[in-house]
Amino acid sequence: MKRRLVLSVLFIAVTLLSGCNFRISTSNPPVVSDQQSIEPSLDPIETELIPSDEPLLTLEELYIMFHEAEGKDDYITALSIANRIVYEYPMEQRIHWLRSQMLIKGMEFLNNEFRLGIDRYKDYPDFTDYLITFKDEYMKMDLSVEWPFLHDYTDDNQINTVGNYGTGLSSGIYLGEYGEFRRGAFCTQEDWIYYIDAKEDYSLSKMKTDMTSKTHILDEQVSNLNIIGDWIYFTNISKDSGIYKVRIDGEMLTFISDKRCSFMIVYNDYIFFTDSDKGNNICRMKTDGTDIQNFGYNVERIYIADNTVYFLTERHELMSMTPEGENIKKIVADEVYGDFYINSDSIFYMTIEQSGLTIFKCDKEGQNKQQLFHADHKINFYYIMDTKILLSVRYPDGIECLVLVDMNDTNNVIQLKDYLSNNIVHLKEQNKILFMNDYDNFSWMILDLVDNTVRE
Repeated sequence: MKRRLVLSVLFIAVTLLSGCNFRISTSNPPVVSDQQSIEPSLDPIETELIPSDEPLLTLEELYIMFHEAEGKDDYITALSIANRIVYEYPMEQRIHWLRSQMLIKGMEFLNNEFRLGIDRYKDYPDFTDYLITFKDEYMKMDLSVEWPFLHDYTDDNQINTVGNYGTGLSSGIYLGEYGEFRRGAFCTQEDWIYYIDAKEDYSLSKMKTDMTSKTHILDEQVSNLNIIGDWIYFTNISKDSGIYKVRIDGEMLTFISDKRCSFMIVYNDYIFFTDSDKGNNICRMKTDGTDIQNFGYNVERIYIADNTVYFLTERHELMSMTPEGENIKKIVADEVYGDFYINSDSIFYMTIEQSGLTIFKCDKEGQNKQQLFHADHKINFYYIMDTKILLSVRYPDGIECLVLVDMNDTNNVIQLKDYLSNNIVHLKEQNKILFMNDYDNFSWMILDLVDNTVRE
């Protein structure tokens, strides 16, 4: 964090010294003793960018203004005046030395402002909004700043509010040839994929959705990956499957709870999880590990969408409740098996009948039920797209492979016999599927949904 803060400060300071003919005014920060408390305020630092259209001042007048600002510890204003002197009197040598002094002091001042802001607001639910406000203010000044906790994003709206979604939560990977199946093998945010790296002892890595910029993040064995903002939440297999978090750059590995869970999803300021020591009861706690609540109901899956918690009980009942554990109700009459998925207006689920397996679609109230696909073979995993279903299947003869089905013509079935996966990333804009191939040591493959070709 210190490195990014210094880089941010340096970038601002260098920009201020770039020779542009403008001045910046800022209110002086309050002097706070160690004993004095600071009342939280989300008001940003008051900044104002003013084009310098004033008549030229004499060199002496500018120096007077410079020293006045310096005497008030208003280093940003002093720097802007120094820039003006350089701009209007380029042969003046003395100002370069004074400007360098203001640069050092200004960096210290700005660094302190960042620290104060982070210390004041880091524990507040709207801390991200606070930083975005700062970012917006500086963007108005044409300063491109990589902000702490926001440095990987090009669009603020792409920061997750839910740590993982249906596909990522239902994904999984075996730890070793006969090891335990661990869910939440990947999560996504913006154009990054964070995943369990089977080729690196099931540790944590990330890469771009175009499969470039692969980066190792953490050596610990991980599962149940969730990401919100700059934090990855996970269960740490290397440390008795306790709940931890780490920054997306691998720094600040932080213990949260010793609760062991088989399923976990982070939503806003809470972690919803199944407590393995309490019969997989659905529980929640704050992201700092406090305020643990047990809602009962032994569950197998948890998804969250539109401020509603959906969960599947061990009795195969698909149910919902509020994040506070209220208004609990059963959604569909069918017994639900395996994974279910939620999108903006529909629920997708699978039932088992004597004739085989059937995938259904209904609205979020359980009404308007519609059959999408029926099969007499085992479905290990399925993913719903707009017009297609991708299935990981096992046929009666023991053959396992991926199958692509056109929902508008269920007789149109394409078998991808050399591939098998429980880890599917849908690149909607590219009309492609990214998946780990279980048959090739979990290598990442791309399925083109236009011509149905696969490449590594």
